[in-house]
Amino acid sequence: MNVQQSSTDAVKDAEASLRQYSIISNLKHKNIIKMLHTYRQQTYNVIKNCAVNETVIVMEMCAADLNGLPENDRPIFYDLMQDVVSALKFMSENGQIHGDIKNGNILLKKDQSGKWMAIITDHAIFQHGGTPIFMAPEGLSKQTEKSDIYSLGITILFSALEIPFALELLYFPLRSGAKEASKFVETIPALKLIFSMIDPNPANRPDYGQILRELKQLSNNFTGERIGKSGNNVTFLNDVSNDAILEMNLNARKGLLEKWYTLHI
Repeated sequence: MNVQQSSTDAVKDAEASLRQYSIISNLKHKNIIKMLHTYRQQTYNVIKNCAVNETVIVMEMCAADLNGLPENDRPIFYDLMQDVVSALKFMSENGQIHGDIKNGNILLKKDQSGKWMAIITDHAIFQHGGTPIFMAPEGLSKQTEKSDIYSLGITILFSALEIPFALELLYFPLRSGAKEASKFVETIPALKLIFSMIDPNPANRPDYGQILRELKQLSNNFTGERIGKSGNNVTFLNDVSNDAILEMNLNARKGLLEKWYTLHI
């Protein structure tokens, strides 16, 4: 049995973990995960067939991620999004970006009054990249605070809409025919906000202050119901509904992003 440690990989992993710990531990905000301490431990990597030293980061305990929000509590969804925007705004004001906003990196815990609050975690430590389906077009080159806004827009899209409908709408801002959907989007405030956040051009996306104001409006009288096709005129989707499943493929998503980036940047 090979028990030699892969020292190069171990050093890289340790450095990456410590960079993340250093960044997050200096960001004191109620909606940013609290880093408690770090320690090193040796484990066995089955894939590499060797022993490795890992850097473990101990964080505050949360109950679930955004996907685990109970259906009965969905009426507070836009309140949770305000928590996320508040944290991202604070990071931006302190010269930091998150770089990988998505449902799985938004954790939930209850405050002292028993109400759910959102906590962002797993900050990216690189200046480009991210999770492809959530990544802004410019993320292929360099992430900015506007990239975080794009990623949050995609997160809201998948949380506020019925999933099949969200998938069909997802690629419209990257298509030449995106204007066909504009009239429909204008009739639904949540979609109007989402589409402004996922505009392919970073300069056209709203700032955090604008987003907070819109989210506060959306939270008023929100019942938690997801937006779907039923009762809406979505004939503009007829041309793309057949290939929506194909475009779930991450390579297709990456291709669309690269094409837009080549043409516009």
